[in-house]
Amino acid sequence: MIPIFETLEDISVASEISDTTVTVRLRRQLNYQPSRFTSGPYWLDLRVGSVHKPYYCVNQQVAKEAAMRFMLEHVKGIAPLVH
Repeated sequence: MIPIFETLEDISVASEISDTTVTVRLRRQLNYQPSRFTSGPYWLDLRVGSVHKPYYCVNQQVAKEAAMRFMLEHVKGIAPLVH
């Protein structure tokens, strides 16, 4: 099955701590079928410079929290606590 996506957010911001661009793309898989190995239909692509950090088949809460932490860390230079 080829995944079909709807792009919910696509943000590109210049980093304040380095001369790179930080990109966050949140997509929802429209033809998602739940399984015991996945927690939701959201795919999150986090990029800073040439580094790509993907989160696939997660729920919306995990995707938004990961995106927020990534933006704080790479745009503002703030490293939020995990716990």
